[in-house]
Amino acid sequence: MPPPRTPLGPISGNRVKKAELSPYVRGQIIGQRFQGASLGQIADAFQLEKSTIQYTVEKAIERPEGHSKPRPGQLKVLSDRDERTLLRHIRLHPKDTYEQIKRAVDLKNPGSGKYISTTTIKNVCRKHNIAHWKAKKRPALTEKHVEARFAWAKAHKDWKVAQWETWMWSDECSAERGTGKRGDWVFGPPAMKWHPDFVTTYNKSKDISVMVWGCFWRKNGKIGRSDLYILDRDFESKKHGYSARSYLDVLEDQMHRC
Repeated sequence: MPPPRTPLGPISGNRVKKAELSPYVRGQIIGQRFQGASLGQIADAFQLEKSTIQYTVEKAIERPEGHSKPRPGQLKVLSDRDERTLLRHIRLHPKDTYEQIKRAVDLKNPGSGKYISTTTIKNVCRKHNIAHWKAKKRPALTEKHVEARFAWAKAHKDWKVAQWETWMWSDECSAERGTGKRGDWVFGPPAMKWHPDFVTTYNKSKDISVMVWGCFWRKNGKIGRSDLYILDRDFESKKHGYSARSYLDVLEDQMHRC
């Protein structure tokens, strides 16, 4: 804060409102008070509230050389033991929501008596390098599926580009009943995102509403792709669903265009 230009004169108009007074200005205020100036006169000279001048004079004896006393800072909401309780629950139940965590650990804010805030939980997690992310999704694979996929990857790991260009890749995607539910959010170290306990699995055999098909390939350095094809149900099949005949229909329609 800039000092006043002259004793009892106007202070700089660039002073920041509600800013803390500097030790120099406090010394000027105390000096003028000792010289007999009234609180109102000093307030007018420094363009401050009279209550500010009075408070500065009253606190002068507690402020060595005009410096503010150290502030105690914000009260600690959780003790070390409370933090350990919170962290233990998060590590055992990484998919709990913030509200579930609050109710489970039953820790209260000493000031309000209410459950600790979401911000408090986030601060504790940040302090201990615990992130919070939306759980990754993957199909619910059996051990047999995993072994087959791993064996295929090992068999093709040394293929060259020319070999891969002889292949086309296709897949089907269905809009199913039961999808669209709220995703799981997970607490844990960032390196654990793909750990089995931190992912959300989904069942690939749910009821099908509609299914679409598409494929892509690489040829001479260029990427090609088919149209998006809506598969027809096979009403001659047992459950009127999708069968090999449905898949043959899409291949007959699309292969000559690829």
